[in-house]
Amino acid sequence: MVSYLCELAAVKRKSYYAWLKAEPKRINRERKDEQDFILIKQVYDEKNGKSGGRDIRMVLENDYFTVMNLKKIYRIMKKFNLKSKIRRSNPYKRMAQATQEHRTCSNILNRNFAQNEPGVFCKERIHSIAIATTQCCNLTWSLCGHESQAKKPARSRAGFATKGYHAHHSM
Repeated sequence: MVSYLCELAAVKRKSYYAWLKAEPKRINRERKDEQDFILIKQVYDEKNGKSGGRDIRMVLENDYFTVMNLKKIYRIMKKFNLKSKIRRSNPYKRMAQATQEHRTCSNILNRNFAQNEPGVFCKERIHSIAIATTQCCNLTWSLCGHESQAKKPARSRAGFATKGYHAHHSM
């Protein structure tokens, strides 16, 4: 009988028995999804339905101390038909912009950063002081030249002459 039904459905018997054997795993996954849905729904309702997957993930990690994969959150939201009412920007991107993490300052001193000849290097220390008027004042010290001219003699940490004595050697 099983062979006939499998042939009728164009399914191999081995696949049918594997599907039958995996039923407890599917039931267990459904149970876990329902528990996770309760958490996701709670966060979703707190934000009045205006939070998407990334927002929900951040709130779960920070407030509920629950780590959940973003794909799992999206899968559960799709499964239980939860959709955010408005499209909001990525909260991680907003946080990076607020802290000005990858900000590039304008070239106030009109420095030339292009290297036209090989072997030329430029070392700079830039100290930026933020003034109350949100302008940046750049104090710059630079040393530019060819590698062969700018090499300094090596010194050890202990202050010995560099002839055979190094800080990591024992005496």
